[in-house]
Order: sequence, then structure tokens, then C-alpha cells
Amino acid sequence: MTFTTDGSLVMAAGALETAARNDGPIIFIHFSNGSLGWIKALQHFYHDAQYFGTQLSKFDAVSVAQGFGVRATRAHTLDDVAAAVRRGLTTRKPTFIDVPIPDEHDALPPVASWQRAASGEETSRPVY
Repeated sequence: MTFTTDGSLVMAAGALETAARNDGPIIFIHFSNGSLGWIKALQHFYHDAQYFGTQLSKFDAVSVAQGFGVRATRAHTLDDVAAAVRRGLTTRKPTFIDVPIPDEHDALPPVASWQRAASGEETSRPVY
């Protein structure tokens, strides 16, 4: 099982072709929000929400996966995700599950510096 995002998919879509060609029993869970989310969140918190180069062109990730020959679906609920994972485990075929998500700054992940920035405790970008 692998987890990916829009930016990762754009950079490494060839992995879908490899999985399809080799009939690998891989489940790809793709979190999509149409952006380079990590960079956009940094710009949101540390550059006054002035976004530059973070919005991707609109593309249908399910169609991309299907174009490479991978069974693909979009999941809108946790039950949808669970059902798609079960199908992938049962068929042992490459399976791509697209899960639409909000931007990272709207649904804050557990990144300590972002938590501090969101609360106003931290205003300058930390060095990672």
C-alpha cells in the first residue's frame, strides 16, 4: 500500500504504469486537493497566504490511473475507502483510490510548527 498526493502523482505517475505492467498487488491511496499542499501551507502560514506556483492544473487522477491500466475509483467517505481497499486486497490487482481532501491549512495536519503558526504563537518559518 502506498499513500500519495497530487504533487507526488504529477512527479511519479510512471509508477502506475509499472504497477499495471507487472500486475503488482499495490493499493495506491491518493489524497487530492489540486495543489502542492505542503508548499501552499508554508506560504499560507509564513507568507501571508500569498500563494505562488502551488495550484495545479485541474486533472482527473482516476482517469490518469485508468489510462495506465490501473483499476481506479474515487472515495468520498471512509466506507468508500474501506470498500475500495477490500476490493484491491481481494483481487490482488493494482488499485488506485482517489480521496478528495481540503487544503492542509484548512484541515491542519499534526505538524507542530504549523499548529503554532495557526494559533499565532509562531510567525516566522522554522528551518527544517
